[in-house]
Amino acid sequence: MNKQFFHQELKKIADPVRAKSAKRYLKSPYKFYGVPTPDRRKIFNSFFKENKDKTKADWIKLSKECWQDDYHNLKTLTISILKKINNDLTPKDLPYIEKLLSESINWDHVDEICVHLVGPVLLNYPETKKILKKWNTHSLFWLRRASLLPQLYLMRKGKEDISLLVQNIKPLLNEDKWFNSKEDKARLIHTSLPMQKFFIRKAIGWVLRELSRFKPQETVKIANQFKPKLSGLSYREATRNLPDKYKKLLI
Repeated sequence: MNKQFFHQELKKIADPVRAKSAKRYLKSPYKFYGVPTPDRRKIFNSFFKENKDKTKADWIKLSKECWQDDYHNLKTLTISILKKINNDLTPKDLPYIEKLLSESINWDHVDEICVHLVGPVLLNYPETKKILKKWNTHSLFWLRRASLLPQLYLMRKGKEDISLLVQNIKPLLNEDKWFNSKEDKARLIHTSLPMQKFFIRKAIGWVLRELSRFKPQETVKIANQFKPKLSGLSYREATRNLPDKYKKLLI
């Protein structure tokens, strides 16, 4: 079981025009095959069915092979592999997951890792939520984003931690403190400072918008509490889907 199977299958349906467009859209330094997501999923699902007798260790090993590849598509498959075994992930796997986050250079990988890999671990092992506090003050802005997004998974399971969410939003509002990271500047030359700020502001709005689906009154409370410091983007996203009766409670 190795990554060459994926290269062989992806090459068969590669689309150079689509690959160029995807590379430009994601601003990725990696190579692309230009394969639509449904086709990529079909390739992986077929592979998974043929190898369903493999162990967790086998899948972890394959995921590491794919992550080291110089094709964006293979890095994406890393996450697909781990998603298939996400209920078997434990606190011992968090260092590996954190490594993936710290080496990610695109929102598409970061967001998938947060929701579908970190989220299940936090749900199954609530004591691991403390890792979000660690990421919340990390010098790398993708990890600061990752201190919020796993809560999306918890919210959808009715297990959100609102106290922790508030604790982690508050420091991120002090943008002058965070967006001078030498690590960001050195590693993320393709992600400008305005875009880094955008991704954090969007994450704040996104988690609050999701919270409004389940606990609109809590969303109003948080939006009112942080309104003086919330960016316009964060505030609009947070309050966009609130029912009218709750919008009237906004200050």
